[in-house]
Amino acid sequence: MKIVIPIGGIGNRLRMLSSVHNAGVRSICYINIRSDALNACPSVYVNFDHFERVSIINLPKLPDKLIRRLLGGATQLIYYFSLGKLAAPYNIRSTSGAAFIICTCHEFKSGVKTAADFFPRAASDEGFKRSLSLEPARYNAMHIRLGDNKRAASRFDIEIYRNFIEESLIPVYVATDNAELKARFVNDFPEKIFVSDLVPERGTELGIAQAVAELQFLKGADNFLGSAQSSFSRLVYLLRGDSIE
Repeated sequence: MKIVIPIGGIGNRLRMLSSVHNAGVRSICYINIRSDALNACPSVYVNFDHFERVSIINLPKLPDKLIRRLLGGATQLIYYFSLGKLAAPYNIRSTSGAAFIICTCHEFKSGVKTAADFFPRAASDEGFKRSLSLEPARYNAMHIRLGDNKRAASRFDIEIYRNFIEESLIPVYVATDNAELKARFVNDFPEKIFVSDLVPERGTELGIAQAVAELQFLKGADNFLGSAQSSFSRLVYLLRGDSIE
């Protein structure tokens, strides 16, 4: 059994967990640390059926930055002092090896080829579909992450997304954590844009379940445009089999 400690939001945690599975690990002790980025029990965002043995330990909510610094630093120290026998490096990229403790927000070992199997099916899927202003048979989609992600905000160029909408021959779904930007797109492209009336709230279990449902919806788009530096967008690209630019 390996101790698995995913860090970050939904995108980071699902990428990391599916990478552990792809590396051949089938028995895990899953340490779930609630954070500002993901305040929920793992059953809300993970389906563990593909593991043979799972033990779950839920820890109290902590600030996401504190989690990254403390656990990331501790994992690195254990890795170096045990010569890689007890822990994998925090920035692990190639394999889980024989490490007993895996703590990271990165994917490794062939990406997330099986990640779709890790999404739980819940009533939130239907609730999400009912929240849509339109439900076309075919659609394109885009995800814009701004909010508290400073790196994503610094690389945001609205013209790229406007061009994506203008060139689309089918409706475009807009997923974003910025209500003002969503309203702007709806106002500028009333005949092309459709949205969900749900308010993104990652601080609740319902909000996390809705985010997973939205991720599945983005995966099903004909074409997808994500945000730079967003793990959520990266996960959509990987699930779709698209190249990540």
